[in-house]
Amino acid sequence: MRRGVRATTAMAVAFGFLAACGATVTSPQPSPDASAVPASNSTAPLPAGGPCGLISDVAAAVGRAPIASPNPIAIGATQRCLWVVARDPSRFIGLNVGPAANHAATIDAFGDGEVVDGLGDDARWWAAARTLSVAVGNRSIQLDLQLDAAEATRDVAEALARQALEGLRAADGS
Repeated sequence: MRRGVRATTAMAVAFGFLAACGATVTSPQPSPDASAVPASNSTAPLPAGGPCGLISDVAAAVGRAPIASPNPIAIGATQRCLWVVARDPSRFIGLNVGPAANHAATIDAFGDGEVVDGLGDDARWWAAARTLSVAVGNRSIQLDLQLDAAEATRDVAEALARQALEGLRAADGS
């Protein structure tokens, strides 16, 4: 439990630094332009629903469906989506989509991690933090698995990352 709290705190600190760079937090409710990414990020727009539209089947990867519809939020050039999968709101899957610099920030926060072959340009897994970070082109994704220990595995993170990367490819038209 203590590791999970530390990992969540480290992720919050890492993204807090990103947010402190002049970013503002938008409403957690989807808006008509929720899929748009600021032009300064030089990345293509995300599909309808923003980052939440990148993962189509949480239940297939985790073994249980979310209990409510996910809500996207934006912190500067980083967009985040949370899927709560239990009545305890501390059990969730978080997906961040943003510039490739977020991948480097995650490595800075957690250390080198375990290299994951076959995902993007560079992918790293941190078992203690229950986090997978993937750099692909000028973007990155981070998956934060705040689930029961049996569910918060590298295999689950990789399955979710593959869905998100497929969603990014579809949004990019490639």
